[in-house]
Amino acid sequence: MLIACGVIVVLLAAVYVPILTETQPQMTEKDANAMLDQLADAFYRKNANDVVSFAADDAKVAGRTLHTMHEYLKRALANVRDMDVRFTDTRYSKEGDTVKLDTFATASDKQKGSQEAGTPLC
Repeated sequence: MLIACGVIVVLLAAVYVPILTETQPQMTEKDANAMLDQLADAFYRKNANDVVSFAADDAKVAGRTLHTMHEYLKRALANVRDMDVRFTDTRYSKEGDTVKLDTFATASDKQKGSQEAGTPLC
C-alpha cells in the first residue's frame, strides 16, 4: 500500500508543479485553495481521470508519460480502502502577473495508519 501512496504522491507533484508555477494573474488565493479542494475530491472519489485532468498532456513523472502514470494511479486507487489526502504548509504568493502556490501533499490509506508518503509541491 505504501507503494500505491507513493505513486499517488508522485502524480500529485507532476500534476501541480506545472500548474502552480504558470502565470495565472486571475487566480486568487481563494481560487488556488478551491483548485486543491477539487484535486483532493478527485482522489477521495478515486477518479484517476479527474486527477490527471489537472496535468498538462506532456507532463512527465520520473521519466514516465502521463498515460503511464495514469495507469499506475488507477491501480493504486483501486487498492486504497480509505483515502486521506492532505495539503499542508500551503503558501500563496503573487508577484505582478505570476502566482505561486507551494504546498506539501500527503496521500495515504487511513486503514494503514502510519504508512504515509508525502512530497512538497513547489
